[in-house]
Amino acid sequence: MPIRTSPQVAIRTATLLLAVLIWLGTAGHALAEKPATTLAGDTSITSLFGSTGAWLTTLLLALGAGWFAGRRRKTALEPEMARLQHCFEDNSSILMLTNSETGRIVNANQAAAEFYGWPRESLIDRPLHELWTEPCKHWSRSSRPELPAPACHLHTHKRRNGEKRRVEVHATPFRDQDGTAHVFSILHDVTERERAAEALERERSRLANVIESSQAGTWEWEIDSGKMTCNKRWVEMLGYGLDELAPITIETWQGLVHDDDRALVSSKLAACRQGGQDACEIEARMRCRNGGTMWTLAQGRILEWAPGGEPLKMWGTLHDVSHRKRMEQDLWLAASVFSQANEAIMITDLDARIIDVNQAFTHMTGWEREEVVGHTPKLFQSGLHGPDFYREMRNRLKRTGHWSGEVWNCNKAGELYAERLTISVVRDAQDRPCNYIALASDITDLKNYQKELEHRASHDELTGLPNRVLMADRLRQSMATSRRSGKFLAVAFLDLDGFKSVNDRHGHDIGDRLLKSMSEDLNDELRATDTLSRISGDEFVILLTDLEQVAQAYPVLDRLVSTAAANRVVNGRDIHLSASVGVTFYPQPQEVDDETLLRQADAAMYRAKRAGRGRLVPYEPSAAEDSC
Repeated sequence: MPIRTSPQVAIRTATLLLAVLIWLGTAGHALAEKPATTLAGDTSITSLFGSTGAWLTTLLLALGAGWFAGRRRKTALEPEMARLQHCFEDNSSILMLTNSETGRIVNANQAAAEFYGWPRESLIDRPLHELWTEPCKHWSRSSRPELPAPACHLHTHKRRNGEKRRVEVHATPFRDQDGTAHVFSILHDVTERERAAEALERERSRLANVIESSQAGTWEWEIDSGKMTCNKRWVEMLGYGLDELAPITIETWQGLVHDDDRALVSSKLAACRQGGQDACEIEARMRCRNGGTMWTLAQGRILEWAPGGEPLKMWGTLHDVSHRKRMEQDLWLAASVFSQANEAIMITDLDARIIDVNQAFTHMTGWEREEVVGHTPKLFQSGLHGPDFYREMRNRLKRTGHWSGEVWNCNKAGELYAERLTISVVRDAQDRPCNYIALASDITDLKNYQKELEHRASHDELTGLPNRVLMADRLRQSMATSRRSGKFLAVAFLDLDGFKSVNDRHGHDIGDRLLKSMSEDLNDELRATDTLSRISGDEFVILLTDLEQVAQAYPVLDRLVSTAAANRVVNGRDIHLSASVGVTFYPQPQEVDDETLLRQADAAMYRAKRAGRGRLVPYEPSAAEDSC
């Protein structure tokens, strides 16, 4: 893990490393030729880093004395030069050395090349000002060793691709042993930091404008100490000045609450203080300076927590909602006119929060008025209608101000009920929407009767199985599915052998009981996706869908034949029957319709009867022609 250092330490360290590197690279030969006894007092070394302080000079002198003690020690410099070169090359910061007199780059590390997008060889000897978007007013001061350079400055540089980037420049001027002025620079890309700061400032400004335009009071509550910080609007709504209420605490707020609402406010604030909830919304009356009262809405959220999870600070807003409360009261009075109506009536605000309901509503839903006021109609949703249903309802209300339709809801006991619902927008004197009013009638009995009629129209009254109409519809759907999926559909015709004699011998009541018992047993042998339908007295049609192979149908149909042949006891009478079954399959080499399939299965069934009954026979075109 990289070690983090302060910018000051980084600058000094890098300055030292680079200065020694430059000195070793440009004057190594001259130093190697000097006697060791002259190095300690060489004033050129001292002047080279005079601006960096005595500590740097002393260190360089010590290094010089240790490294260059004699002409023949030149080879000993190579490891140190390599180490310093490594520190310069591999530094993740952007490092550059510039000749102050020519303004050209003498050296730059790989980080600089990657930042600017130029190869290092293209950066070296390039005029520094070509990397600027505009002249740098700090350059002249930063490039003169005799003047104290600023700690750092900001400037805009440009990359090879033309992209502009803001950089923070730490520049250190110095002179080499020949007296040539250089500038060692460490640069940091601060573009994103400045953009983030600008975005934060814009957001702060926007938030301030929103708060100012909303005329909302703002507050901050330090939960432990009880201290509150409120803006000017918070106290002005109550007719006070900031100085009149200072210092403001949570007790100050509670003291301004109407006596009848104080317990509510205290309980909600206590819940936040104890960490039971991280947000609160409190509607309460507050006493004004002129002796009157004002309805307020306080909304807040805890946004700062202690490491142990205890709440520390809550921020929120305070709104004057007196006008809305008066409007709600007026609507409640108007709704009382309908208290004796047979239709259930519900009045909500524009946020769909229930303001009032009448007695008919309670009778229909089981909910008392006190249980639903303040809630939304989501409380009654059954889950039978998806989001699109309610989205269309809202859109229709916005477009036309009216919606009417049938809705399935749940009453308090969790039971489903159907209602004919009409919703209208209520407008104020300025023709602005202010409320919704809903009128509903319970139509559960009507819907159940309608459902029963629909079931009777599509199902056999005796057995409850699909009748011919529903079977034909399912057959057509199954054929379409088979064409899309490429799987097979089996259509079987089943006729009970000897059923007429049962009716003649035991009576129709026994026959009906037998049919019901037989239908249940046959249906138990099928999958949920299959269909068993009764199309006449003792005739049934079976649809087996999603068959990978035709052979899959035969075991199922054989079981039906065996089930029909089982001995049965009905009202103490032993009855034995059998079943003849004919089957055909779809698709076929030539396209056929649903009626053709039924005729083929029927023909195969009659072949089963002629063959001795109580058996399964598949449809064969040649046999059908012979039969004809």
